[in-house]
Amino acid sequence: MSASTTLEDTPGPAPAKRCRHPLRLAAKIGAWVLGIPAVLLIVLYLVLLVTPVRLPFGGEASRALAHSIMPPTSKLDLGGMALALERGVWPVVQFSPVLMTDAKTGAKVKMDALEIGFSPIRALVGQPGATITIVRPHIQIVQDLFGPRTTSFELEENPDGGTTARVLEGEDAFPSVDISGNGVDVRGGSLPLQLRSDNDWLINNLEASEKGVADIVEQARQGRFSKLTIKDGTIEMIDAVYGLMRQFKGVNLEIGPTPGGEDTRGTFSASLGGRTMMGSLSRSVEEGGGSRLEADIANIDFAAVAPFVDNAENLVALRGAGALSIDAHFAPETGDLVNGGFKIDLTGLDMRIEDDFFPVVSSIMDVTWSPKDARFELHDAALQVGQSSARIAGTFALGLDPEFGPTIGLNIKARDLRLHPNDMAAPAAPFDSVEFTGWSAPLYGATGIDRLVAKKGSAIVESAGRIDMLKAGMGLDLTIVGQGVSADDLKRLWPYMLGTESRDWVVANLSDGTVKSARLKFKFPVGSLEVGGEDKPIPPEAMQIDMVGTGVVVKPVPEMADIAIDGETKLKLSGPNLTVSAGGGAIATAAGPIAVRNPAVIMDNSDPTESILEISGDLSAGIPSLLALAKEQQPEALANANLPLDLAALSGKIDLGLVATIKLPDEATGAPLDLDYVVNGTVADFASSQAIQERTIGNGQLAFSASQDGYQVQGTADVDGMEAQLEIAGTPETQPAFRLASTVDAKDLAAMGFDASPFMSGQVGFVAQPLPDGSLHVSVDLEAAALTIGDLGLSKAAGVPGTLLATVKQTGGRLGCKVPSSSISGSARGMARNSSSLRSTAAIPCRCAVPNWTSSPC
Repeated sequence: MSASTTLEDTPGPAPAKRCRHPLRLAAKIGAWVLGIPAVLLIVLYLVLLVTPVRLPFGGEASRALAHSIMPPTSKLDLGGMALALERGVWPVVQFSPVLMTDAKTGAKVKMDALEIGFSPIRALVGQPGATITIVRPHIQIVQDLFGPRTTSFELEENPDGGTTARVLEGEDAFPSVDISGNGVDVRGGSLPLQLRSDNDWLINNLEASEKGVADIVEQARQGRFSKLTIKDGTIEMIDAVYGLMRQFKGVNLEIGPTPGGEDTRGTFSASLGGRTMMGSLSRSVEEGGGSRLEADIANIDFAAVAPFVDNAENLVALRGAGALSIDAHFAPETGDLVNGGFKIDLTGLDMRIEDDFFPVVSSIMDVTWSPKDARFELHDAALQVGQSSARIAGTFALGLDPEFGPTIGLNIKARDLRLHPNDMAAPAAPFDSVEFTGWSAPLYGATGIDRLVAKKGSAIVESAGRIDMLKAGMGLDLTIVGQGVSADDLKRLWPYMLGTESRDWVVANLSDGTVKSARLKFKFPVGSLEVGGEDKPIPPEAMQIDMVGTGVVVKPVPEMADIAIDGETKLKLSGPNLTVSAGGGAIATAAGPIAVRNPAVIMDNSDPTESILEISGDLSAGIPSLLALAKEQQPEALANANLPLDLAALSGKIDLGLVATIKLPDEATGAPLDLDYVVNGTVADFASSQAIQERTIGNGQLAFSASQDGYQVQGTADVDGMEAQLEIAGTPETQPAFRLASTVDAKDLAAMGFDASPFMSGQVGFVAQPLPDGSLHVSVDLEAAALTIGDLGLSKAAGVPGTLLATVKQTGGRLGCKVPSSSISGSARGMARNSSSLRSTAAIPCRCAVPNWTSSPC
């Protein structure tokens, strides 16, 4: 067989026919039947993620569902209908935009969209699958003495500044409310409305909240919808009473019944002034058929519901955020509020007093509420403001005065009260108890103190009066009486914003003591108190303080040591002037006590641009005691003093009286310290155990006076054993002028460097004065002396008037004596025509030049 031979194929057996499995066929059919719609749904989902899809059908049914849950007086304008996704998952029918109006109240609620959706999960647990979502609603509310209500208003800018809110009312026209010093006047309006107390307002809002949540449960029971959601809403609230507008942004709410429909749960959040508060809401049905509404709110600004607590124009305010829990119980069928309770946490707030802020810290305050009686019981709680703290409890009653609107009755008890102002150390012991009974009218910024009693051991302080905090300023009418209070507690009880200069002095200078009796009266008309750094003169009768203390320890100026005052000390404050006076006291020093008599301090603050301090009193002490005090208070001043004497060698007793007027420096104006003073006194038995400029001094009996202009000392002393009269005078800018006068034997003049015994005998009176150049000017009275100058042929008998003036100066071991023209006068037996030399018998010769000589007849 060759390779090219063609062989015919031999026919084989026929192949078997392939059979398709039924499941595979079903899969292919399913892929076509379900796959194409699934692809379409995916495409639709991707489109819905980007933008809603308009639907040309089904709008009427959805509108009917929305209208079915609206009040009959409300009108709902729904925009175009579209298909959208809720949270990118569930499909919803969306109407956008939407406007809801209420003909009765005139309210208008705008929203970007109203979405009606279906939740398969809720349907699986037996709840209606329908949900309603309101997207970015804009709601306007007016709050006044009739309570908050939904309405609409327009804001108009005034040409002269400010903004006016024009409220657009519906069928129900609310009366106008005039608020003045004569009270509250309700006029006009189509509704016979009564003013609401804060208790009524709270009841109304909680009952409305309960009804609203109950309606959601009822809608779910009827199968209409099971969840309500509000997204990114805005609520504008005008407070017509306080003239404030608050805008809540980012309002979010999600609420719906739990499986079974008995309980309802929800969450909410909102932002006010950049602060976001959030919380939860729940409603449950109790065993007796009633309902219970609970709400927990964190980071809440209490001014959002009570704007008067943070009024920028008030002297005192609470600023910041805390936490609030509400627990309210409602009667079955009627839904009336039966009782309630609150838990309040003030931690995180600050108390503002003028421009000073004090952090507030509290425990969880448990408050029980009886709506029928409008009473709130605060159970024992801890409260700290700044560094001060206490345990407090009490009763609050919210009422309504026909003339002055809402009021609050207060009965508060505190214990373990520790008052700790920032400019003082912590107290050694707290006040045992404080009881306060009074009232508050927030509309008028008024607080009344019917009775305030503070006790600490046997000490007691009582107070009554009224405090007004208005836009025009703060007013105060307060009377305080007390006894047995320590000086430390007195300083703590004195409000630091009242009489600041006087209080500062008392805090700094009153060290100890007990108040025997005290009466303080403050009467500041509204607007007369300094607020925010204002400079206002204190009205003449604004402050009257009369106080008597015992065991008082005080320091007149910060540099001085404490003075323990004997007997009673009196403090009197009349208007801007403060006077502190006492009988006497003593300052203890290492060298003995310094006695102080009749000390007094007067502060004059009548002129707000300057503060004047006057200090007066009498002082007696030994010189060593005064030096010891000076060494204690100003050691560097004595160490650096260049004195021609040893202070430690001085002895004697000083008795002086002081009156000093000090104008304190003013940093704002740059005014320096201005000091005026007058000191008068005596020095007894003055002596120095060491020589003073080679002279021994003892038995000094001196009188002195001094002021800022100069000083003068006069008296007698033994100088080198010679009794002499002393006189020292000078000014702070000049060298002192010193004069020494005495009557001695002529021969004793040698002790002064002038020996005239060879030509003079008898008694002579002289006055010696050291001169700035170191020389000594001597004036000698020759009347009681006999004078004989043989070289000149001159003589004068004793009893004949005569005077000698000479200037003596020691130079190079010699005394040069210069007798000026006409310096010697008297009787003589001759006349010298030429100068003559006089030589003393002292070891150091004295040369005197006598150029001219005159004499009277014998």
